[in-house]
Amino acid sequence: MQLYRPLGFHGTLDRLAWLAGPFQRDEDALLRALAVLEEDRSRWLAELDAYARSRRTGKRCGRRVPGEGERNPNDRTYWSV
Repeated sequence: MQLYRPLGFHGTLDRLAWLAGPFQRDEDALLRALAVLEEDRSRWLAELDAYARSRRTGKRCGRRVPGEGERNPNDRTYWSV
């Protein structure tokens, strides 16, 4: 949760509790919360990879600055939209 934090620390914990149940006391809920985090992280990593590929292609074509519609998943504001 340190690097991937679209909701912030407490927001992420609240979301996990809402989706998985009381993971602080229930082992099954903890495993569900872990599965949610792993799924979210894999989605985030896929977005990072797609952005990196897009930027490499753009740079090869001489576009050194991202286009208007090209949002950077490394930027914190990416998650606030």
